[in-house]
Amino acid sequence: MRAISTDQRNQIISLLNSGQSVRKVSEKVGVSIGTVFNISRLECSGRKLCKSGRPEALSGADKRYCVRLITKGRMDNAVKVKKQLQIDHGIHVSADTIRRALRKEGLGAIEKKKKPMLSVKNARKRLAWCKAHRYWTIDDWNV
Repeated sequence: MRAISTDQRNQIISLLNSGQSVRKVSEKVGVSIGTVFNISRLECSGRKLCKSGRPEALSGADKRYCVRLITKGRMDNAVKVKKQLQIDHGIHVSADTIRRALRKEGLGAIEKKKKPMLSVKNARKRLAWCKAHRYWTIDDWNV
């Protein structure tokens, strides 16, 4: 780290404590980002950082509400939860956002149970029934 004046150091610390990012402070003071970062790590360890990135669409309470709807059996899929969330809280999110939130809370999709295949006896019965009703018309079905 190149030696900087105490005036620059104090200015960096005050700008960092006011909530500005390392990049903006380095532009204002005229020193490298690495220098500002090193000073922030040594001098401003308890400073509050601004939250970066896109804000979450669902709060923690909204996520718990979605989980509760599913676990209590009121809703059985993400599309229905989405509609209920829109009605109750006025939050417009996609069904994929709901699915992602449910997955994050430990709920995931389950595989459907496969139906057992037809036995030979039932397959023969079904085929016989189809052959017997092959030439029926609409009038025959309405009786």
